Amino acid sequence: MDRFLRALQLEDRVYEEVASDPRSLAQSILLMAISSLAAGVGGSGGIVENMLPAASTFLTAWMSSVVVIYLVGTKVFPGRVRHNRFLPLLRTTGFATSPGIVRFLGFPPATSAIVAVGATLWLFGAMVFAVRYTFQCKSFSHALRVCIPGWIVYLAVTMMR
Repeated sequence: MDRFLRALQLEDRVYEEVASDPRSLAQSILLMAISSLAAGVGGSGGIVENMLPAASTFLTAWMSSVVVIYLVGTKVFPGRVRHNRFLPLLRTTGFATSPGIVRFLGFPPATSAIVAVGATLWLFGAMVFAVRYTFQCKSFSHALRVCIPGWIVYLAVTMMR
């Protein structure tokens, strides 16, 4: 719970801890699943039958973006770490989905768009922090360059539903 709250606050050290702690993978997957469910509830327009498809869309979008970020971060704009960092990336980006839990607040259709935009921006910021520590990027702008292609994929997948 402590790491979750620190991830919500975009605390740098939590991403360093998670990247180097193989035991945090289960927590990371749980946070990502809860965030996807929150997106399903918030993005369903209040229609129960739409909740699971919306949640799976966000889960697919997240996984797709992580794969793209991994490829960009290891092949196109490698940081100081050039070896396999996929599992640490899964752990840190799973924690970076923590802000997505606020998407539960988008359940009333009147708040859905505002919550979705705010959560997406917060998620993007958290993802940049996660990538910065996973790939040991030299600067914030380096991490941003690694994340942007993944977020283009993320947005494309979520807009297709």
